[in-house]
Amino acid sequence: MNASLITAKSIEANDASRAAALNEYETKRIGPLTAPLISTIAFPAMRHFADDWVELIDAAEGRDINQTLPPGTPASVRKGYQAQRRYQIPLLRNPTEGAVEILADSVGTLSVAMQRPLSRGTVRPASADIFDSPPLVDPRYCSEPFDCLVLARALLFNCALVRTRAMAELRPVVQEPYFCPDDLSPGGAANNTAADQRNVTDSRMLELARQYLATEFHPSGSTAMLPLDLGGVVDTELRVYGTEGLRVVDAGVMPMVLGAHLQAAVYAIAERAAGIISDHDVSGGEDSGRPART
Repeated sequence: MNASLITAKSIEANDASRAAALNEYETKRIGPLTAPLISTIAFPAMRHFADDWVELIDAAEGRDINQTLPPGTPASVRKGYQAQRRYQIPLLRNPTEGAVEILADSVGTLSVAMQRPLSRGTVRPASADIFDSPPLVDPRYCSEPFDCLVLARALLFNCALVRTRAMAELRPVVQEPYFCPDDLSPGGAANNTAADQRNVTDSRMLELARQYLATEFHPSGSTAMLPLDLGGVVDTELRVYGTEGLRVVDAGVMPMVLGAHLQAAVYAIAERAAGIISDHDVSGGEDSGRPART
């Protein structure tokens, strides 16, 4: 990597560089320690990184949801998931809607994050006492194969990015040699047919996608705001169905992952909740111990 690019490793390389960076920050509020974690992001639509994007979406749309949802999924949750797919798939077909996020952090690492995953996980209680043990969380990554195929295409797009002339000046280093081998790059493996190359590419990149999958720090959707007959947990005033005096005010009420970062949306949910609770308190609603309004 180009020595002019300051990284966390270069700062930590010796006591002098670390002390100099810390002094710059403490005395002038400048220097490498002011760098944000993520300095550049992009939200490309599928058409920008997958030449077979229409076929991928068609296959996902036609797939039986029994192959995606876990066994024993309640009928209401299945119905809600079908409603979500009817909303999500047109967004994936939209040539201006981001399907993944490409993140370039302050040390040059490129990563990809799904914005409209079709897979669904589960959150189940491990005990009747919530303080006894944490819930059992199973993300079920790529239970809908479409998600991993999209990630595989996006990883290949990253490979193409690091081979551009502009990136070459920074002398990027692939973390693992098999991430971007020549035979997976555009134009590689010239002795193979296009179909053969796609099969090899899919197989290897899917393996990598599954191996390195992890959360992107945006857990959501565990207590969805949906009608009860669609598998919802809270109503439009954030009240948990079947309870009194219990609301959920966090990213859990989002029925689907947003095609964006969650922070601003969580602020909006919290402000809305404050207004709801304040209104109930003033008017004699359930939160004040008096009968709720109808």
